[in-house]
Amino acid sequence: QAAGAPMVGVEVFSRVQAPEFPDLKQSVGVSLSSETANELYFVHIAQNVDAFWTGVVIINTADAAASVNVEVYNTDGELLNELTQLDFAAGEKKTFLVTKDLLPFGAGAAWVKVSGNQPLAGYELFGTFENADLFAGFEAVTRLGGRMVLPHTENAVNAGSYTGVAIINPQDTSVELVLELISQSGQVKQRVRK
Repeated sequence: QAAGAPMVGVEVFSRVQAPEFPDLKQSVGVSLSSETANELYFVHIAQNVDAFWTGVVIINTADAAASVNVEVYNTDGELLNELTQLDFAAGEKKTFLVTKDLLPFGAGAAWVKVSGNQPLAGYELFGTFENADLFAGFEAVTRLGGRMVLPHTENAVNAGSYTGVAIINPQDTSVELVLELISQSGQVKQRVRK
């Protein structure tokens, strides 16, 4: 916090090389946003817990204690579990690690909605256990929108690479989703309706 001075920052997480994985070079960054909200969405919890781990971090950014609720949903949008009235001290951060041995949200969790009576922030990291490690991270979603733009898809640049996209509908009603793949010149290459 700076008195009246605007700031910007990122937090970078890296996986260190170990003797058994000498070529491992991974890092992921998440922005240190000043945007907080009373509702956060973590739109991806890895389903294959034998191969992937997921870490969800929730931070009470207030100077007062918070009561936090976590609603857990499966891939069909069905409510699976609720963790209610979790106590967070002022400024407290809690991490929820999901693996095959640790299922704090219950089996089948695909995404979570977090709500609290104080402003919250959060981010998520996930990756694989094997030496062909995958490692990614992103901030919790704080705003819902009817239109989203992904400005870059990796497989268009590097053969064998991919871009993963997680989209949820947290509303009580169904919606039609239209995905468009647009070329660099602005031409619609493919349109899919779901």
